[in-house]
Amino acid sequence: MMNFRFLDLPSVVRKQIYRELLVPPTFVLNGLVEQRRPSTDILYTNRQIYAESSDTFYSRNLFTAVSTNVYAHLWTKTTFVFPKPCSGDEEGTLTRGVTLWKIPRPRTIAQCTRFAMTMDVISPTPLHPYRPAMFVVSARMLHFFVRSLPCEMVYGAIDFSVENTFHYQTITQLSELLFGRLTGGPVYHDLGALRIKGPVSMDCYRAMVRKFVSYEKMPWHQWRLIAKLYGRDPREFKPLRPRPSRASESVGIHFGLLEYKMDNQPRIMLDIFDIRWDCQEFMVDELEHECAGRHRDQYAEVVDLYRQLIRTYSQLADVYPARASTGYLRAHEVAEEALDYVDRADRSAFPEDLEEYPQSDIDETNAIKADLYAQAAMTCSKLGDETAALSIMQDAWFYEM
Repeated sequence: MMNFRFLDLPSVVRKQIYRELLVPPTFVLNGLVEQRRPSTDILYTNRQIYAESSDTFYSRNLFTAVSTNVYAHLWTKTTFVFPKPCSGDEEGTLTRGVTLWKIPRPRTIAQCTRFAMTMDVISPTPLHPYRPAMFVVSARMLHFFVRSLPCEMVYGAIDFSVENTFHYQTITQLSELLFGRLTGGPVYHDLGALRIKGPVSMDCYRAMVRKFVSYEKMPWHQWRLIAKLYGRDPREFKPLRPRPSRASESVGIHFGLLEYKMDNQPRIMLDIFDIRWDCQEFMVDELEHECAGRHRDQYAEVVDLYRQLIRTYSQLADVYPARASTGYLRAHEVAEEALDYVDRADRSAFPEDLEEYPQSDIDETNAIKADLYAQAAMTCSKLGDETAALSIMQDAWFYEM
């Protein structure tokens, strides 16, 4: 009797077996959409089988690594309930939710380079903003996940990044597999902003923005209010000094905890504004949309958030003298980051000819930038680098003239 060797099978047959094991279908049970977990044991057989089967596993499922601060408080296996029942994958089936698995150790997943796409879902009103969660979602389940997002995402943003094209012949084909279910299905909530990076067809990009983003429902003055409410001024925080008897032991813990908490919320708003800026540019250039937001207003809000972060670290340095150098160094790093950001050509307050804008708007913007340079100079002075402080102040004087 001849011994059976799996690798002796034709490659077409082996690929069919891989698909049966590694590309599970979705099903509806009691109104909840689920996808069976793939049988991944075959991946660990030998190197050749791993090379063949892993290609099927990743290219057919087209996994998206989702990082979000929206569902960070939920358990490992989570059921997301839709706002209202909708048609499922099977004809005549109504679904009212989807069941997904939260990744308990996100760092191990983040190291994988074979996901089709990454997706950052950012809300300015998270229940647990300091512990973002991660899910791995196949292309078949992605539209169900997006459908379950809460109404507060009208203030938030989603940032897609296509990482791998695999062996698909055209970008259009890959884009249809990744986003086709999203653009073709119903939409229950509008997003504040959406951005897609990497190889994607422009038709698909336009369809995604038309489907999910509506600036009529979120005029610019409301965005400014959201920035004030959720990008909180650090002066609202009152960090407590450590007890004198335990100062040497607890100063590092107190400083690190307050630094993390006070830095997080402005960072969230900066990420949202960055995505919104690109989204608005796309709507103007590709969709000929007259967006309500002005570049100067966005510029001012971004600079204001950076100034809040600089004040945060400067305040921490004053409250904890033992960590003053660390606090001022963080403040200086934020100041340099802010100056690099506002000096970018695609983040200009006045993208057109300056002669088209009122002189009062130009003067106000220059004053904002001069203040940012002055804060950067202050951090250099606190760190003892007077030469760098003087050089930066000369730039500040240039904008004040």
